[in-house]
Amino acid sequence: MDRRYTLDPKTLHTVKFIKRYNIIDYSRYTVEFYLCGFFGFALMFFLKGRSSNDSLATTYNKGIADAVSSNFAHFGTQKDPSLAIEKITFNDYHFYASGRQNCLYALIKYDLKKRQCLFSTCVMEMIWAKKDLVHIEIPIKVPEY
Repeated sequence: MDRRYTLDPKTLHTVKFIKRYNIIDYSRYTVEFYLCGFFGFALMFFLKGRSSNDSLATTYNKGIADAVSSNFAHFGTQKDPSLAIEKITFNDYHFYASGRQNCLYALIKYDLKKRQCLFSTCVMEMIWAKKDLVHIEIPIKVPEY
């Protein structure tokens, strides 16, 4: 028995019982349980935020699909022409279109909130509130005379 600790008979009985039956004393791991719970919550928050941004980008894409398809002939990139929307990061999406006379291309950027980041959502939103933004970039080809 370790002499550094003074144990009362009730605590000593509990320690002997734990040692005899090889039971893990979970009361020693409270910090670890809290950390695992926090990381589990952060992981669920990340997955929920990522799926929210994916669904928002898909909804925006469906909303502009008719207008873009009636004005441009090609969608997507040269790497994968079937892919109309490209996921750059968890909150940035790009939509490419081309095939119109006097236009080089159309680039529609979806800059969404960082819904997957627990820190950005809980802390930074109180300081700098960010909104979902859509940037449309259509460079015009100027003919030479």
